[in-house]
Amino acid sequence: IFTKAELAHTSGLSVVTIHSLLEGLTEVGEVIVTNRLAATGGRKAALYEYNTDYQLILTVCLFEKNGQEIARVAVCNLVGEIIFENEAVYTEMDVEDLEAQIEPCLEKFSHIVLLTIGIPGFEMNDLLTIDFHKMQNKELRSHLEKKYNIPVQIENDVNAAIAGHCLEKELENNTCVVGLYYPTQNPPGVGVVLGGTVLKGRNGLVGEVSQAPLGIDWGNASFTKSELAEHALRTIVTIVTLYDPDTFVLYGEVFDNALVQKIQRELRTIFPYMNMPNIVVEDNFHRDYLNGVVAVSLKYLEPEFRIN
Repeated sequence: IFTKAELAHTSGLSVVTIHSLLEGLTEVGEVIVTNRLAATGGRKAALYEYNTDYQLILTVCLFEKNGQEIARVAVCNLVGEIIFENEAVYTEMDVEDLEAQIEPCLEKFSHIVLLTIGIPGFEMNDLLTIDFHKMQNKELRSHLEKKYNIPVQIENDVNAAIAGHCLEKELENNTCVVGLYYPTQNPPGVGVVLGGTVLKGRNGLVGEVSQAPLGIDWGNASFTKSELAEHALRTIVTIVTLYDPDTFVLYGEVFDNALVQKIQRELRTIFPYMNMPNIVVEDNFHRDYLNGVVAVSLKYLEPEFRIN
């Protein structure tokens, strides 16, 4: 909450310029005049407040749990506060099921300007590669943009989760942080954050470790916990040779104390001269996932609020 004079002082713009900007912003509802007045030593000055509900974001996080396919929906304001959320469970989710979760939100909240969908997979050439069978190879983003006439983003779940983790822990922008997620029934994924930026690569394939020849045929879906642990160990060693990260963030039931100790011993054996990375085991993947999808959405909207 600021007065015109405070805004002028903070921004370096003249009071006249600030007055003109505020007139336009209050007219469209992006800034509101509060009912309170500020005592300035003379007459009381009006106080202006940014309207965080001026525009809203709709996020959908898709994930699998206990053999079910789940859509977690959240509507957020421009500071990332969740003002509505819901969760729907399906045996097999298709695009029509997803639309059934999106449309009530668009009807209830008229100021939604962006839809961001997190998926266990990736988008390439507008087609989904995803763990949800009925949504495989669908042109989801372009379909939803045409149907609802708002921008749509598709974000990988592990990329979102590690971005959300870095945001919550306020990790420095010059660090390299790698997240590994090993769900119980689907292939793993990796997310890499370097200098505050999620690395994706030319085709969005950074982190698609299920494609790497590391000892498991993910197509047969009969892998054991010990096989997962061995695959995770090989993946971590490979990542060290590629990115030499400051921190590993590990998600999934496979990561217990015994496996973490084994990883540390293996790294010391293979790289005896290295400074060991931090290894963090996180038990709430979905919290970081949601936080990351919200953060990605807010970053997308940032250019809308820059004054040139």
